[in-house]
Amino acid sequence: MIQATFQAIWSVTFSCLLVISTSSYLQADSGFAIVELFTSQGCSSCPPADEILQEIARMAQKEKLPIYTLSYHVNYWNRLGWTDPYSGKNATDRQYQYAQKVFGTQSVYTPQAIINGRYDVSGNDRRKLLNTIGQVRQQDTTTRIDLSKLTKTPDGTLTLRYKISGHLVGDELRVALVAARKTNFVPSGENAGRTLSHTNVVQRFTTQKLDASGVGSIMLAGDHADTLIAFVQNPRNFRITSATQLPL
Repeated sequence: MIQATFQAIWSVTFSCLLVISTSSYLQADSGFAIVELFTSQGCSSCPPADEILQEIARMAQKEKLPIYTLSYHVNYWNRLGWTDPYSGKNATDRQYQYAQKVFGTQSVYTPQAIINGRYDVSGNDRRKLLNTIGQVRQQDTTTRIDLSKLTKTPDGTLTLRYKISGHLVGDELRVALVAARKTNFVPSGENAGRTLSHTNVVQRFTTQKLDASGVGSIMLAGDHADTLIAFVQNPRNFRITSATQLPL
């Protein structure tokens, strides 16, 4: 009984320290960070990374920090006995683009976290992930996104008006429509018997080329999503220079 009580107290204490530690890391600076996690329900190494991303997303929301998280579910592990219901070729293609254009390799892995389009961190390496977020938030933001007039038609189509200011040299606006939370039971594969939860699962992803004015509008299919995350990214070096989000 004493041992059980001690374990319970330690568990609560550790959880509190974890939250405090995460908060201190994430609040260190005023810049932005965008964390793209490439994950899969067919990968036994991915659930801890999914939990870390959820922790970061919760803290960013609570403290109103400009830290944006995206979960891309790749499809190349579907051959291992379970088809991830959130997976798709577009997520896999985006990960390979990073591999080839940014990191100079033909190899990909899960769980992989890419921060601000530049830094590759294992999604399970919590300390390095938080450190890297802190580092990128010290860097200057060279562009700014202003979103307005988000209208929605009865069929779910969204019209988004935007204005991008700052140093634009061939940059593009990337828009992800995400589901804040997805949870399901996995009956087979490497995670058989587990119920898995995910945050900010990418449902739709659209790219809009920007002209010199940086002003325009974009139409999106907004079904099955509750948040819009937009960011400016250079298609050559994949650096992300600003980001923001809107509730749907």
